[in-house]
Amino acid sequence: MPIFVMILFCLSFMFISYRSQVKAMIQRDKEVSGGEPLCCKISVTDEEMTLLALENRTPISIGNLKSAFVTKNYIVVVTKARLMFIFKKDSFTLGDVDGFIAFLREKGIKIKGKKK
Repeated sequence: MPIFVMILFCLSFMFISYRSQVKAMIQRDKEVSGGEPLCCKISVTDEEMTLLALENRTPISIGNLKSAFVTKNYIVVVTKARLMFIFKKDSFTLGDVDGFIAFLREKGIKIKGKKK
């Protein structure tokens, strides 16, 4: 019985810790963005993907992309360091989903999931 209580206590502590960290991150984002939703833009060229958020520019070389997977509404590109770039399928301002998937395949990036 004491082992069961200890396991239950540890799991509860982990859950509470996780929730508090998520809440803190949400509060930080709200503070930095002035209470507005945090908006990020990602641009892709032949050489790099660039994340633009809150006046910060973070470039990632195309050579550092490892894989991608496609869901019903999103394309998620994963780097070698497990950083994820998430593209909403209906948010492309230049080009389209099919062209982007073809571009990724052309660059040798493995694509998992269904296209549509």
